[in-house]
Amino acid sequence: RYDIQTGKLVNDDLGVAYSVLHGVPQLVPLLGEVLPQLEAAAPPEQGQSEHHVIDKTRTRHT
Repeated sequence: RYDIQTGKLVNDDLGVAYSVLHGVPQLVPLLGEVLPQLEAAAPPEQGQSEHHVIDKTRTRHT
């Protein structure tokens, strides 16, 4: 979704916002802004269950 107040493209599923420059979203992962947990948490859409929410506190092990 596009957030008019911040001028950013927001991915609620990932909890990340991307800047938009001259109408083009800057979707480079390093440029994404991780949103605070409360702002990123949206109520599940109809037909979705709570397990679709991503736990950003988990870390990826390589």
